[in-house]
Amino acid sequence: MNGLDTLISTASGAIGGGITGAIAAFVSWRTLKHTVKRDEFQDFFSSYKEDIANQEKSVAEAEEGPDKDERQRTLARLREEFHVAQEAWRQNQELAALVPRGAVSIDAPKLRPEQIAQLAKLLAGSIRLPAILLTADDYLTRGNAYYKAEDYQQALEAYSRALELTPDVPEALNNRGNALVKLERYEEAFRVYNHALELKPDYAEALSNRGGALTEMGRYDDALKDCSRALELKPDSAIALNNRGNALAKLERYEDALKDYNRALELKPDSAIALNNRGNALAKLGRHEEAFRDCDRALELRPDLPQGVSLRGAVLGKMGRYEDALRDCDRALELRPDLPEGLSLRGAVLGKMGRYEDALKDLNRALELNPNDPVTLSNRGAALMKMERSDDALKDLNLALELRPDSETALYNRACAYSLMGRFQEALQDLAAAIERDGENRKLARTDEDHDFGKLRNDPTYGPRFWEIVGREDNAEG
Repeated sequence: MNGLDTLISTASGAIGGGITGAIAAFVSWRTLKHTVKRDEFQDFFSSYKEDIANQEKSVAEAEEGPDKDERQRTLARLREEFHVAQEAWRQNQELAALVPRGAVSIDAPKLRPEQIAQLAKLLAGSIRLPAILLTADDYLTRGNAYYKAEDYQQALEAYSRALELTPDVPEALNNRGNALVKLERYEEAFRVYNHALELKPDYAEALSNRGGALTEMGRYDDALKDCSRALELKPDSAIALNNRGNALAKLERYEDALKDYNRALELKPDSAIALNNRGNALAKLGRHEEAFRDCDRALELRPDLPQGVSLRGAVLGKMGRYEDALRDCDRALELRPDLPEGLSLRGAVLGKMGRYEDALKDLNRALELNPNDPVTLSNRGAALMKMERSDDALKDLNLALELRPDSETALYNRACAYSLMGRFQEALQDLAAAIERDGENRKLARTDEDHDFGKLRNDPTYGPRFWEIVGREDNAEG
């Protein structure tokens, strides 16, 4: 370990150039030599002032020439180092005054918004603070501030440093897991939550958060167990309700998910995340107007939430408002260019608008980021079929259904593909399965805006079965 290990950097854009090296050398040397403590810093500065005074005398005594120039450069460096050290000390005092001791957990009472803003600005400053001034609690507080400021990498580093100083603190482990989830490092987060729960088995927050990570890992039943256990321990946890709703939605239990989201929003009415998730469940149930209202409200609260903008685009697409949907897709991808669901959705919307080449570009990029997403594979299959690349289309659709056999989107799109290929019996089988899973597909097939079932619906052999499956307009429920 070298001398720089005695420092912590408060930002990736820390003070640059020669000053960085100078202050690093200054603090590391002084720390090693003196074992500096808080109440020793004034003596520490006095000693440094003495060094500067001696150097000033050395400069005055030197004759003109290279030696004097070197002494003057040393003096200038010492003065800069001293100024930076004083600033570091001043900022440390601000930090100590600003942050209440014991504000360790993200679930602890929140700082006021102006305090959070001030703290985030302070922690993102350009000065390096002597590490000897910071305890494990200080690092936890620092991590929480970074987390609130959505700087998850810096939060992770602060939590990791806290755990180096005090290894087995469940709250610190939980917070570190949260930062890893935000960085989409779900397997690591899962292991960290496991450690927290080994130390504290009935830790409701860690159970709920592990459930959220398990959902992201595709382990929906395990996620459901964790979130349900968390709610046994803490029935009024809006986060646990939201996380369980997400697991239920992934299991396509949308009515049950809706109950959890409703309860979460009773507890926390202005939760943009819960509103967004409820909007998704409502859209899956075909309640598009309600879904649109939830999406709009979520975006009033958090205008720059890329998943929220993308979801509203999806709802607008379901409502046939493709131009509006495309604007939302573009906005979502401005906020986060490599958002897989945003690329997949824009590809689907472009396909609906007949822009198949553009759609294919987005869908290919989405699959580079998330190769085994059945929805994107299904959307690409639909685009390829419209481009008369039927073999490639069926490969995508078959793979989508291998990954998720009950995907109503993939079943419907494959039914369309089979119909266009004249394979009517297979088309009817897939269409019936798609309608069984989502009644909205009945209306799509009946109206057939994309003319996928034109030959099938009029075929003398298979047409009657088609109408039996989809129902005629005049016999449909209002």
